[in-house]
Amino acid sequence: MKKWLRPGWLVIYFVALLGWAAWYVPQLNAERYREKIHTGLESALGRKVSFGTLQFQLLPVPGFTIKDLIIGEDPAIGPEPAAYVTTLRGRPRLSALLGGPLEFASVDLEETSVNLTRTEGNANSVHWNFSALTRTQLKGSFPVIHMLGGRVNFKFGDTKTVFYLLNTDADLWPPSDEGGPWTVKVRAEPARTDRPSHGFGTVVARGEWRPRDGAITIDLKLEKSELSDIGTLFQGAESELHGRIWGEAHLAGPADRVGIAGRLNVDDIHGWNQPPNQASKPFALVLSGALDARNQTLDMRAYSVATGFPFDLRYRVQAFLGRPSWAVTALLDGTPLGPFADTARHLGWGIPADLAIEGSARGVLGYSIGLDSGAGEGVGRFEGGLRFTGVKAAFRGGETLTLADTGLTVTGSRAALAPAELTSSNGEKAIFDAAIDSSAASVEVGLQTEGMAVETLRPLLTNSRIPLLSHLSGGTWNGHIRRAGNSDVWTGEIRVKESSLRFDGFGEPVQLLLAEAQLEPDAANVRRLSVKAGSIEAQGDYRYEYGSPIPHQFHFTAAGVEGAALEKLLEPALNRGGLLNKTLNFGKVPIPEWLHGFHAAGTLQVNSLALGAVTLSRLKTKVEWAGEKGVLPGFTAQVGTATLTGDVNVDLLGARPRYEFLGKATGLAWRGGFIDTEGTASAAGAGRDLLASVAAKGTFTAKNVDLAPIRRFPSAQGPFELSWGKTGPALKLTALTATADGATWVGTADTAENGEVSLHLTSGERSIEAVGAIFRGNSFQAVPVQR
Repeated sequence: MKKWLRPGWLVIYFVALLGWAAWYVPQLNAERYREKIHTGLESALGRKVSFGTLQFQLLPVPGFTIKDLIIGEDPAIGPEPAAYVTTLRGRPRLSALLGGPLEFASVDLEETSVNLTRTEGNANSVHWNFSALTRTQLKGSFPVIHMLGGRVNFKFGDTKTVFYLLNTDADLWPPSDEGGPWTVKVRAEPARTDRPSHGFGTVVARGEWRPRDGAITIDLKLEKSELSDIGTLFQGAESELHGRIWGEAHLAGPADRVGIAGRLNVDDIHGWNQPPNQASKPFALVLSGALDARNQTLDMRAYSVATGFPFDLRYRVQAFLGRPSWAVTALLDGTPLGPFADTARHLGWGIPADLAIEGSARGVLGYSIGLDSGAGEGVGRFEGGLRFTGVKAAFRGGETLTLADTGLTVTGSRAALAPAELTSSNGEKAIFDAAIDSSAASVEVGLQTEGMAVETLRPLLTNSRIPLLSHLSGGTWNGHIRRAGNSDVWTGEIRVKESSLRFDGFGEPVQLLLAEAQLEPDAANVRRLSVKAGSIEAQGDYRYEYGSPIPHQFHFTAAGVEGAALEKLLEPALNRGGLLNKTLNFGKVPIPEWLHGFHAAGTLQVNSLALGAVTLSRLKTKVEWAGEKGVLPGFTAQVGTATLTGDVNVDLLGARPRYEFLGKATGLAWRGGFIDTEGTASAAGAGRDLLASVAAKGTFTAKNVDLAPIRRFPSAQGPFELSWGKTGPALKLTALTATADGATWVGTADTAENGEVSLHLTSGERSIEAVGAIFRGNSFQAVPVQR
């Protein structure tokens, strides 16, 4: 045999020839087949089609490559085409290659967008655009269709829904013989047009339909997917429910009674702001039911297989390809509440980690939507009721609360828990009720007691801000409170005894000896308020107005207050700077948020305020506070025989508190006479530093002052300056004018480092020189005048 006729060379020749043909065939002009292909596609698909360029192909199988194919829609359904195909690769039937009519054996669709459209004229004229594909005359010419990575849109009339299938791989095989089945295989990712372009889970389905007897067989699988993606798919917004979900189902039977069996699993349920529940186990539900495809009715049941957890869910939908109406019903028969509480905790619903809930529920809850739901088309409605028995809430190391058997009634969007007695482990009792209205996003809670420890109530206040009660520790309370509406606003009347609370501005807790409060929607009024902080006791009233620029309003009266005790109590507000702040005035003094946002107005009365050796009695003042600064307008107090009147400014912006007094001191008894002053006084710091920083200046007038053994002065006046030195007060008089013996005297006075005051007076040719430690109780002593 010749070398070039050997089998190996023949294979090489064949491959070379095939390669040349694969290159050459697409170069041939296929336009003369355009009309045949056009007619063949329309016959196969039952739709008008149009397309762009047309090429022959040899590999991988002989056929045509068609670009920019548009498959038209039935005019009765709408004007938008049924599909857009960027590239179609069609393989003719063998009979077409042998000279028969052009029919396609298979069609591959690349970069495809398909519209599945439902139209309806009235209640009885609902159909889908794919229903025409099942016509008998199309079955013989219908090709096998393969779609890779396509998109499937769903339309109702001329409107596309927000749902679509992304990254869809689909294969459709028509019957191979007269009695054969239609077969379909789909893998897709459900998605929404109003969310980022990615799928929410993955669904795989494979099924068959036999037109002769209407039998249907489908295997459906939901691959393990994020629960949040499934939630987002149906509600359109980012789901706050996270976890994993997966399952499978098998459908089989005639079209009017397709049996369903399957299983659904949910795992790691938690809220978006909660850590994954690593200890959770998959929660399995068994699925069963029936589908009536001809009458568009689906009945499903899902029930728990977990031991000791009876949970049964029923689902029914009608006209699911037309105007759907559906209902879901949950049946609970002694179902334990503990697992529901655990799930709610992982969803971030504010259930404390140390709270264990016992009890069970029995009853039926239903939700329906559709024309027969009683709420109007497209509007959902709840109905049903549950009976709770043996409910206990136990807190680790604390109280156990027992709820008497009670019922939950659900009507429409409202769920109401009937009033029931709540009993603590030490026998305290209260009446509890609650209601939720989902349409108004409102929650209503009521609690009434004749006497209960505050600590017993505390676990119930985890996510609530009840005025006064939410801030208390210890003590007892009685009264009634209620929360209503879609905001955390509480109303009611309460009485508190022997409790305490923390206030950011105080260094010690405030003890509430007694308080009666009326809670209003816009304010909380506390009457008959008796408090103690440290050694300071006070009585009065307090009002807090929500949203007001000056929310804190008060009136307090105290019998006796020690200045040192007051400084200690106010230390968080007065002593904020560090060592460098105070000694070198270096660095920025931190301003706490509570101080910056503190705004208050009220009045204070103190019968006796002891500031070292000085005691202020009958002190009365208004208080106007804004952030780091406060004003005490209308300040009045008695110091011995003297009366102080004026305004006090307080500045807490710097490292040390600063005080300024602007006003008068009248009736100061001294040396047998009286002195009146008017001016300003300032000081900064606390304790001894405060006294050492005192500085005052202004004017004074004096009457009948006896400076024995010098002489008595019926009157005197002038400007003055007063400060505090190492040895005590330091007085300076720069333009002193006095009268005595019918003469007018002028002069000065100054204080030496040893604390002695030097007095210099002249009247004509007469002069007076005197020295004395008058602030230590000594008298002036005349000093010989040098002439």
